[in-house]
Amino acid sequence: MGQSKKLNKQPSSLSPLVQLAGIRKCFDGKEVIPQLDLTINNGEFLTLLGPSGLALYS
Repeated sequence: MGQSKKLNKQPSSLSPLVQLAGIRKCFDGKEVIPQLDLTINNGEFLTLLGPSGLALYS
């Protein structure tokens, strides 16, 4: 038939595209995220999911 393609191809370079370190988030004086360290590498896809009504877009 045709040539097959590898769908889970690794990017040629896994260099950090976005890095966050030591992020905190508080709402009304209550700490909801005490410590967040996150690295998003080139070629990766990140999605934030949560219950409806949490205003994840803000």
